[in-house]
Amino acid sequence: MRTYTLAFFFLLTSSIAFAQATFSIHGRVLDKASGETLPGTSVGLVGTSQGGVSDGTGTFHLTNVAPGTYTLRGSFIGYQNLEQKVTVTSSDVNVTFRLAEDNTTLNEVQVVAQVAVERETPVAFSAVNEVKLRESLAGRDLPMILNETPGVYATQSGGGAGDSRISIRGFDQRNVAVMINGVPVNDMENGSVFWSNWDLGDVTRSLQVQRGLTASKLAVPSVGGTINVLTKGFDAKRGGRVRLEGGFGNSRKVSVLLNSGQLKGNWAVTAFGSRRTGNGWADGLYDDAWTYFGTVSKRIGKHQISLTGLGSPQRHGQRAFAQRIATFSTKKATELGADPGTIPERGYRYNANWGTLNRYTLNPDGSRRDNVETLYERENFYHKPQVNLNHFWNVTDKLFISNVVYASRGQGGGGGARSTLALDPTDGRADFQKAYDENISKFSTLRTVKRRNGTDSTVLDPEHLSTNLLRASVNSHKWYGFITSADYKLSDATTISAGIDGRYYRGEHYQKITDLLGGDYAFDTGTPNDYQRSFTGTPGNGDQNADPYRKLRKGDKFNYNYDGITKWIGGYGQVEFKKGPLAGFVSATVSQVAYQRIDYFRARKATLPSGQTITLGNTLVTVPTADGQGTEQVTRFESITVPKTPTDQRAGLSNDTTLFVGYGNTASYNSRTYRSVDNRATGPFTSAVVRLPGFTAKTGFNYNLTEDNNIFFNIGYLSRAQFFNRVFTLAGDPVKNFKNENIFSVEVGYGVNREGFKASLNGYNTMWYNRATTISFLDPSTGDPIPVSVGGLNAVHRGVELDIAQEISRQLSLNAAFSVGDWRWASAGDYIAFNVNNEEIGRGTFNPKGLHVGGSAQNQFMVGVRYAPFEGFYIRPTFTLFTKNYADFDPSALQGDNPQDAARVPTMRNVDVHAGYTYDLRVAEHSYRLTLNGSVLNALNEFFITDVPARTGIDPFNPSVIEVYFNQGRRGTLGLSIDF
Repeated sequence: MRTYTLAFFFLLTSSIAFAQATFSIHGRVLDKASGETLPGTSVGLVGTSQGGVSDGTGTFHLTNVAPGTYTLRGSFIGYQNLEQKVTVTSSDVNVTFRLAEDNTTLNEVQVVAQVAVERETPVAFSAVNEVKLRESLAGRDLPMILNETPGVYATQSGGGAGDSRISIRGFDQRNVAVMINGVPVNDMENGSVFWSNWDLGDVTRSLQVQRGLTASKLAVPSVGGTINVLTKGFDAKRGGRVRLEGGFGNSRKVSVLLNSGQLKGNWAVTAFGSRRTGNGWADGLYDDAWTYFGTVSKRIGKHQISLTGLGSPQRHGQRAFAQRIATFSTKKATELGADPGTIPERGYRYNANWGTLNRYTLNPDGSRRDNVETLYERENFYHKPQVNLNHFWNVTDKLFISNVVYASRGQGGGGGARSTLALDPTDGRADFQKAYDENISKFSTLRTVKRRNGTDSTVLDPEHLSTNLLRASVNSHKWYGFITSADYKLSDATTISAGIDGRYYRGEHYQKITDLLGGDYAFDTGTPNDYQRSFTGTPGNGDQNADPYRKLRKGDKFNYNYDGITKWIGGYGQVEFKKGPLAGFVSATVSQVAYQRIDYFRARKATLPSGQTITLGNTLVTVPTADGQGTEQVTRFESITVPKTPTDQRAGLSNDTTLFVGYGNTASYNSRTYRSVDNRATGPFTSAVVRLPGFTAKTGFNYNLTEDNNIFFNIGYLSRAQFFNRVFTLAGDPVKNFKNENIFSVEVGYGVNREGFKASLNGYNTMWYNRATTISFLDPSTGDPIPVSVGGLNAVHRGVELDIAQEISRQLSLNAAFSVGDWRWASAGDYIAFNVNNEEIGRGTFNPKGLHVGGSAQNQFMVGVRYAPFEGFYIRPTFTLFTKNYADFDPSALQGDNPQDAARVPTMRNVDVHAGYTYDLRVAEHSYRLTLNGSVLNALNEFFITDVPARTGIDPFNPSVIEVYFNQGRRGTLGLSIDF
């Protein structure tokens, strides 16, 4: 009996011991495309109640798992579910999930946008996924988060919403290609990027920065790099998100995102909308914006068709002009070696471009009726809706064809005063009241009027004349384009690609009156008693086809009015190969751009039926009377009818010839001279078409040394046509003998990517030949500054960059970015200046050789730590340091054969802190995810100079007179989102 009892006891304890032998399944969840971790991913064993959520480092840990074979599933909003077989025997199991974005359309857009892939694409790149955007953007413009990547310098400039600027490797954003879903968005005339046109932070799924000439197939201006913005497509799962945000400057934002999921008939819809308002950190920087985004997609067999529309109608205040250091802080000026003199200190929030106005009216008895309002001298208003129609066709397993057709019509511009407004001495803001008082007092003005009999009369004008006013500089456009490409897989190792890129762009540029500041009218010339025109140095210089005595009212155009037409056609070819550890590409592009300028204010040309072409001048003349017995001065707004000639009759022309010529201009016909003012029958002045070719040639190779290590190399040459605004003189005529900008770049790099650690080290050398820049030249006859393009300048940009991500533990991870650059001018440059009449007024040479290129920090150090001590919570402080930043300068300020560097900006240091908590909630059969996150930007509240813009007449070498922008002070944001 005792023996049986002992046997039963040992059997029982063995069974209990075996039952208690459990293990764990742990690992990480990563974004398949970028390699970034995915915190908040649900991971569970199918068919059981065991599961969990990945922590702040993307790490998950399932405990008490009995031996056996299981199906492990990972799921995250916006990504495809991934299931993986796991067998647990006698030890813990480590699993790595790499989730792909749940968006068929996005995957195909990635092909069109040429998104770089780790250990395959031989270029230096960094990626920011949706999770990091949510955690760290903190209501800022999209470029600001890229300061966490090497070689990037982004600032908020004056601080207005959307006024940020970004440089990559010392090349400003006019030389950085920005692509949204594979479609280029740099301005077609000058290459600029206006971030206020898109509030994309909430709908961006992936943000990738490729540095250097990049792997883009298109002929885009990627001298410094390419920024690929990939927006949301559609999610296979139905759901959405509601988010509320608030923070500094009374900023408020509410947004709603809805996904239909996969609908019957393979339809899917995604829609997003937001409303944003705020006062800004600096004075007068109000923000008022809406954003909409929508995608409708349908799959038909092997075809995928999607229609995407997005836009952000907005209006915001601007701080348009930098100020001397002492204006912001006397103490800071003294610390930096600047003499504050008698400059009054206004504080770091100071903005001169706004103020108040008492728009009073005078009653008949002489008393005033007050009406005080806030007025903004400088503000930006714009709406640029863009619509893309995408068609992707998987013809066979080997052939893939994509077509993108897009259209955009931007409307808006920027505000300003006609001439510089005085500043109120009490607060330093724009003194609108002084201009208003002067204008409203001019109710009895003597004005000269031309009479038909040739005599002049002086009359009393009872209306108020405005000598200063507010205007809008309108920069609207119509932009249409297409991208057609085909990829063919020759073999398992080789793919060839070819495509065509076509664009048509028509920019509309003019100034119009928005506020007469108490007056009833204004004159285009500003000098109503002077028949000659007053040239301001701005293209157009007043309407040369109109009566200079015409009264301009609110909404009338003045000063300049022209259209710029840009037509672009490009083609590319590329061979990609991947076999074993070796991958690479060879690509080439060719392009031609055609520019033409149509000037509505320049004196027009008239073509008579006999075939004569008459160029109209600006001279006042006396014309014969109809009976030929005398002379008379033609009155304004008349036309002149000339009897048909025998030549006309033989040509079959039965009507008389009617000449319509510019006011004050002359036309000769049949040995007689005529003059009139109405130009309706003639077309506007149209320049010759300027056609410029361009091309690129690039190649690169990546070799995977081991499963963890790789090296890469790329080399390329870019010949880029000059931008539109450098092709025409101030008068609107094509510049002669200009050359393309040419860029040669070479880059080598090394990467390591093993579990818990990733690093990329690369070095680059970029030579820029005939780099285009602009100086200001003073017209000796008028004293007006004239923008002049400089040719022959060369520059060399070289440096080293390092990007590191390290998982120290399950709770703690680190990322860092380092870059060291040496960017210098490498040659002298020369210029030729032309005035508004297209007459040469000066030429010269200057030599910046050996000087540092200004406008961007050449050295960078960034480190960030993410700590997730318990499930759902994270805190992420980051530290950024920028050094070796020189003032941007007008090269014409250089003196002598051995000029000195411009002023060097002191080292900049910044600490940001981001934190958040996520909680999963289940109500009945519905699951919700609540996320509360917040950020403290510039947590140490330190102030440093970020920008020193070039300014004519300002000595860039003297810290006492340079004009600067400072960073923004400490500020916070807080957001609550609900995903369902």
